[in-house]
Amino acid sequence: DQYRKPDNTDGGSLIIGDPQYDIRDKDLGTRDDYSNNNNRLLNLKSTQIKPLPCSKIEAKQIGRHLNSNYYIGFTATKYLLSKKTDYRNIHLATHGYFDLSESGSSMYSSCLLFAGVNNWLRDGKSSSIYGNGILTADEISRMDCKNAELVVLSSCLSGMSDISVSKGFQGMISAFSAAGAHYVISHLWEADDFSTAVFMDAFYYQYAEKGKEPPKALNLAKTYMRNVTIGDLRKAHWFENMRSINNSGTVSSALEYEKMDDEVRPFRNEAFWGGFTCYQCY
Repeated sequence: DQYRKPDNTDGGSLIIGDPQYDIRDKDLGTRDDYSNNNNRLLNLKSTQIKPLPCSKIEAKQIGRHLNSNYYIGFTATKYLLSKKTDYRNIHLATHGYFDLSESGSSMYSSCLLFAGVNNWLRDGKSSSIYGNGILTADEISRMDCKNAELVVLSSCLSGMSDISVSKGFQGMISAFSAAGAHYVISHLWEADDFSTAVFMDAFYYQYAEKGKEPPKALNLAKTYMRNVTIGDLRKAHWFENMRSINNSGTVSSALEYEKMDDEVRPFRNEAFWGGFTCYQCY
């Protein structure tokens, strides 16, 4: 079942992690007023959007597996994807959003969040560098992602799509499918930051290093998560990596795992990895 190993010779990889949702004014560049602030998504507020510090490590690990650069912080803009779409591998470790109060099409109420989004949500202004920091499913569906073998949405709620006879399968998954992506991996519920980084490292090891097809690599990663022990995490230097993050809350949470005995399997519960699902779009 050997799968063609991904490389960067036929479009490369786009890896985004932990966007800087709040941009300092000196980084904003030229800002243009939106004439219609009502375009902002319902119920999405800047106070709801928290950093995802573990996704910095996630992006770094995936970059190592794919032999690729990665983008974090203020470099993680929506334009990396919307202005260049011929990547073979696309990994987006950011927040996703689905407006449950919106009765219309989820193509418009589903989105991914990038650098600068909080600035736009607060004052209704976009930046020439960051735009509004929001990429909707509708925008994605009109891109050309035919070269994309794999799209991974390592984000909370990115898999919340609606199904109806009249509208069909909508949301982020169908958006990337309409754009031409071959496989899409998405998450169905809120993801834990630390365990997701460990899970994605295991997935890309199977996909990129071992050449497994995405569905097979995903299943192997889930098996790994069931069985990985605290001792395994120590040997893989995960706790050292966590200490490198300048975020006391996240580090404190990871250090709670470090206090456990080596034989403990901290991610046995399906809640840590069961939400990741692979869709074949062709």
